[in-house]
This record gives sequence, structure tokens and C-alpha cells, in this order.
Amino acid sequence: MNVFLFELKSQTRTFVIWTSVILFNLILFIKGIYPVFYAAVDEVLAMLSGFPPEFSAAFHVTDDMFTYSGFYCFTYMYIVLIGAIMAAVLSISSFAREKRNKCADFLLTKPVERRNIFFAKLLSSMLLLFAAGVLFAAVSVLLYLSDNPGGGQTAQYLIASAGLFFTQMIFIAAGIFYAVFAKRVRSVAGSATAFGFGAFILSALVNILDKELFFLISPLSYFNPAAVFAGGTHEFKYIAAAVIAIAGMVWASYFKYTGSDIHAA
Repeated sequence: MNVFLFELKSQTRTFVIWTSVILFNLILFIKGIYPVFYAAVDEVLAMLSGFPPEFSAAFHVTDDMFTYSGFYCFTYMYIVLIGAIMAAVLSISSFAREKRNKCADFLLTKPVERRNIFFAKLLSSMLLLFAAGVLFAAVSVLLYLSDNPGGGQTAQYLIASAGLFFTQMIFIAAGIFYAVFAKRVRSVAGSATAFGFGAFILSALVNILDKELFFLISPLSYFNPAAVFAGGTHEFKYIAAAVIAIAGMVWASYFKYTGSDIHAA
């Protein structure tokens, strides 16, 4: 419990900053950019017509961008990138803290089982991201209801916005895997940013290639809101792929963390 509470306290500032960035960008896009974007439909279409199809595919520029749900999907692409980096920051920071400070031997020789330390760190990161996900979902629905008083798609917006948390779970697992297996973690922010933008570039390439099989290697594409607005829920094959990826990385990290030798600083 002490490790769990310590991790929560240590990560609170990071949680507040990153969650604020996510919510600020969501509100900015929906309340600031979308009205201007919608009011200039002809000008935007004329501008987009000059871009190659590959550009449109890479950056999710579609014909339904002028609808509220279509623009939300476009906005989500950038929100989920921020969320992925946030998840990687939390997990790498937590699991690499002792390694970076060269005090792993101090922590792991205390009368606390390594598995308890591992799960305390994991659960603290998950709890913070769950809180961020709840706030994101709440703000998403409130923004939708403010522009659509009828609220006919409220449930779909809840399901779509939940995709942020599930995507972040993939990057929690990836961050833990990296922090545990890497011999040295020089920069938490640099490593997390590399994870996020690497996944973003991979997502863009997969969208350009437009091959269904390739989407399975693009975690930012697993929980696409467009699938929810089209079918009412996220696609099962991507949910299964996410579960397998998360379980595999966490399982491997757990056995490495609990079974490896710790070198004294």
C-alpha cells in the first residue's frame, strides 16, 4: 500500500498536466475550431482538393469531417496521440524510477515482495489513467449535448471516448515493457514521445496502405470512434488484439521484474 500511495503522489502532477492538456485540446477543437471549420466548408474543401489522397488518408481527412461526429473522429486522432504519450510517461516514470536513480537494490531488499511492488506500480498508473478517461468521457458527452440538445448519440459518444483509456492501456504495457527490459532509461519524456510519435507515424502509414491486416500493428487505430458511430461499438478483432498485446507485454515484464538480478548501485 505504501508503494501504491507513493506512486500516486509522485505522479499526481504529471496526471494533472497531461489531463489538462487533453481536455484543453478537446474543448479547443470542438468549441474553437469546429465552428470556424464548419462555417468555411467551401474554402476548406477547395484547399483539401489540392492535397494528394495519401495526405488525406494519413491525417484522417474524410468527407464526413463537416459533421459533428466526423470532426470528433478527426479530433480524436490527436487526442489519442497525447493520451498515448501520457500513458508511456506514467508507466516509464514509475517502473524506471529506481533504475534511473540507481536505488533498485534499496527498494527490492525491503520486506515487500517484488510482485506486490510490480502490481502497486501498475495499479497506480491504471487508476490515474482511468480518472483521466472518465474526465475525457464526461467532457466529450457534455460538449456533444451542448451542441446537440436531443442527445441521440450520447451512448455512442461514451463508448467512443472510452477508447482513449483502452488505447492508453496498450501504452502503459509498452512503457512497462521498455522500462523493465531496457538496461538504461536516459529520458522518460524522450522515450514516451518516441513511443507516441512512432505509433502516430505507423498509423499514418497504415492508413495510406489501407490494408486491413496492417491495422493490427497500429495500436492508435484499434479504438477508432468511426467504428462506434458506424456500428455502435468497437470492433472485436481490435479489442482482442489489444488484450493480447497488453497481456503479453505485462506478463513478460512481470516475470522479468520479479525474477531478474538487481545490481547494486
